[in-house]
Amino acid sequence: MKTILSALDFSPISKAVFSASLDLAKTYGAKLYLLHVIHNLQDVYIGFSLASQEYYGSMGPMYVPDEDLVNQLRERAKAEEEELSGMQKQAAAQGVDCEALLLQGDVARVIKDEISRLSVDTCVIGTHGHGIFYKALLGSTSESIIEHCGCPLMLIPAGYGETRKNSEDKT
Repeated sequence: MKTILSALDFSPISKAVFSASLDLAKTYGAKLYLLHVIHNLQDVYIGFSLASQEYYGSMGPMYVPDEDLVNQLRERAKAEEEELSGMQKQAAAQGVDCEALLLQGDVARVIKDEISRLSVDTCVIGTHGHGIFYKALLGSTSESIIEHCGCPLMLIPAGYGETRKNSEDKT
């Protein structure tokens, strides 16, 4: 195992994903890539435009140049970039060759593309534990990656960090 990709979304499970990735990289002397994907700001839209019926014959997305929303997303991206940089420094301090990647696009597609581009041997991702209704409506990033990634995956289940901490506290 020479390369490990840690896909991070900065949800509560991300700390456990990073920890597992870091442990693997230290154990195998592997290069660690920390990847966070943000949505393209130009893909942000709100509602549907009735005016688009006149031009396209159907309702289409109505792009709203909402400066407040765009500014919030930019601030969030900056904070996530700082958090990613902190993780990279933490890995480097432990002797791990680590590179942080902050990319834009469709999360599953970018992860799959980076797995291929970087010749990743193992990918570590977290699952959120959403129910079947959520998956039926919106799909699952983890499931999409599992189906098409082309390398072994380590899935860290939702609540893993809390479950492990609680069991350690009892002993």
